[in-house]
Amino acid sequence: GLVALAYSPLEGMLPASEQPPWLRSARTMPLIESGAALLKSLVPENGGPRGGTLGNDGDPAKALQDSQKALRNMLSPDPKGATGQPRDGYGAKERRDMERLLESSK
Repeated sequence: GLVALAYSPLEGMLPASEQPPWLRSARTMPLIESGAALLKSLVPENGGPRGGTLGNDGDPAKALQDSQKALRNMLSPDPKGATGQPRDGYGAKERRDMERLLESSK
C-alpha cells in the first residue's frame, strides 16, 4: 500500500521507459503498479468534493459516514452460519464440545 502510494508520484514524473533498470526489473513491480492503479482509480477525476458529485446527493458528511461503515464492515464482518444467516456465537452443543476438548487436553 505505502509503496504503491510512493510510486504514484514517481510514475507521474518518470515514465516507465525512463525509470532506472533496477526499479523496472523488481519482482514486486507488477504488484506495485497494480496497487498504484487501484489508488488512482479511487481519486475522483474532478478533484473531489469541491469539484463535483460525491454520490450520496453531494453530501460530504454522508459520504464519509458511508465510507466509515464500509470500512467497519470489512474489518469486522458479521459471522455467518451454514445457512448464511448471522450467528450470535457458539451454540450449547459447540460450547460443550469445546469444554470437553479443553478438559481432555489438560
